[in-house]
Amino acid sequence: MKRSVPITLGSLLATAGLLGMAAPVAAAHVTDHAASNSRRISAKAKRKVSAKSHKPITLTILWEASPAATATLNAAAAAFQKTHPWVHFSYDFVPSGQSTKFRLDLAGGTPPDIVHMDSVYTDAFAAGGELMDLSKYGANKLASKYLPITWKTVTYKGQVYSLPFDTNTICLQYNIKLFKKAGISHPPTNWNQLVTDARLIKQKTGDWGYEIPTSPEVSGWLQYNFLTWLWREGGHVLNKSQTKAIYNSPAGVAALDKLIYLGDHGLVPKDSYNEGGFYSGQYGMIDDGSWQVPNWSKNVGGEHNFVRFALLPQLKPGVPAYDDLGLYNLSIPRTAPHPHTAWEFMEFLSTNLKYQLMYDESQGFIPSLKAGEKVAFYKKYPWPIFEKELTLSKIRPEVPAWPEIATDMGNALQAALSGIESPQQALNTAVKQDDQALASSP
Repeated sequence: MKRSVPITLGSLLATAGLLGMAAPVAAAHVTDHAASNSRRISAKAKRKVSAKSHKPITLTILWEASPAATATLNAAAAAFQKTHPWVHFSYDFVPSGQSTKFRLDLAGGTPPDIVHMDSVYTDAFAAGGELMDLSKYGANKLASKYLPITWKTVTYKGQVYSLPFDTNTICLQYNIKLFKKAGISHPPTNWNQLVTDARLIKQKTGDWGYEIPTSPEVSGWLQYNFLTWLWREGGHVLNKSQTKAIYNSPAGVAALDKLIYLGDHGLVPKDSYNEGGFYSGQYGMIDDGSWQVPNWSKNVGGEHNFVRFALLPQLKPGVPAYDDLGLYNLSIPRTAPHPHTAWEFMEFLSTNLKYQLMYDESQGFIPSLKAGEKVAFYKKYPWPIFEKELTLSKIRPEVPAWPEIATDMGNALQAALSGIESPQQALNTAVKQDDQALASSP
């Protein structure tokens, strides 16, 4: 999961639409002019014959809108057209929520050729028979190119239904100016330090010590964050067979109790979430994603110069400070108009580090390809922190019933935080609903 990147209507109008055929690539220079001219004529002739032997088609790609998405897709499409000049491209850019738009497209009988969406929804669509099994194209042979944790997300019942593209994690981000005013020398590494630091910041500066998404308007973001609390308490969302929800365990209750404690003791604001407040200097700490790094990088020495990054604090002794894997994959609908060409382009795009970097570096994401680990860009602060978080990341349960589970969990968290139900009661209610969803799913 990742937070949406703001865009303007102007940028959408400027970036959406059709991409035509790329201009022919000039031949390499050779000393023998006649030979060079002959080769150029031959190459042009082959392209013309190839283009004439294929009926022009348009690949439609569903993707979250951003300038980086447009630039990356344009560059990859132009390169692809050098060997596939009959292929044109159309982009269906949406502000966010590709899975929702994808579901609407399927219902309306107008599926795209390729969809870029949160990996957690792969199983739900695959179970419904709505995604193309990519194993027949040899997708399994690509596994060694990707980070192992990202490849774990692409399969359903042993078959490959997507290719990884961009990944992300969250970490603790803190305000060094407020830390200094409160007399704090370093970020917290455990629960007790987190509480102490948040209290000191509130007492000595008057600003909030910490921020968590307690507002009902961001219940999905709260649910996503809660998973890191659950895992850091040693809990699990589902049992090993993934047939029962078990996050109403003592670990789940302890995690929720900690979130409630922060609000009841005035360390975080209740029923609100002001992410911008942290980046304008009003909060001491926040758990937020790698997608904030580009804004910070542009403002080093400027308005965001007070932001620093650290690993998530450990909540329970002996339990690693687990993080939540954010990952977006590429899939082809089972009813895609041009599945074979879609696969050719999708493989070309996803396995090419150049295009992953073009998209990821400006967006604050991490390449899913192993080759990305050697890139100098990701050796600079604060990227080593996020890459360490990646090694501590867990994968959200990729089961067909996940959309229902996520909703039920979010509702339970809000019920407990608002005092409507106790943590145990709220989680029990959600788990009962989840078990029904799991039992009725494919």
